[in-house]
Amino acid sequence: PGGDLLGADMPPTVRAYSYIRFSTPEQRKGDSLRRQIALAEDYAGRHGLELDTELSFEDLGKSAFKGLNASTGQLAAFRRAVEDGIVPVGSHLLVESLDRISRQDLLDAFDTLRSIMRLGITIVTLTDQRQHTEDVVVCGLDMAAVEHLLQCVQRAGADVAIDHTQRTEGQRGEGGGTARGRVGAQVRRCAPARSEPVAIVPARRS
Repeated sequence: PGGDLLGADMPPTVRAYSYIRFSTPEQRKGDSLRRQIALAEDYAGRHGLELDTELSFEDLGKSAFKGLNASTGQLAAFRRAVEDGIVPVGSHLLVESLDRISRQDLLDAFDTLRSIMRLGITIVTLTDQRQHTEDVVVCGLDMAAVEHLLQCVQRAGADVAIDHTQRTEGQRGEGGGTARGRVGAQVRRCAPARSEPVAIVPARRS
């Protein structure tokens, strides 16, 4: 009985699932897959999360520019797993950054994120160690930071389209740098800056 009482005082371990995505099959040859896996394992270990290594969700070589990963890919499979009770409510979804989930325009990307959070899932962006939950977004407690990041997703998505076109045509970007280099610079410029005024998008009422 004493052991049972002691066990009852211990909070249950929160489960975590990784979502890994990169856009082209060629990226499998690079460091993207290893880096994203390592980030998820490191975060789960340092925060006491139980990372499910048997059930992971990977869209390898699937672009998020048009949202196919959210409609027909493994991100959609993750949402179905939550709805079916395979993934417990309260779990954490670990992603390298928000643009792994969506590179669509701001509103579509925001809707995709909220559709996951409304299922009771905490989205963790590993590059900045931020947790995004429905309570935070709907109540507006950290809305400026969330929207600022989504704006970065939107801008990066637009630059990725330019980059794809220029690489296809074998062209180089202006100023002696490639469009891919400009994407990196754009994302760095979009680091969260709380001092900058950011328009707040009100939560839709059902």
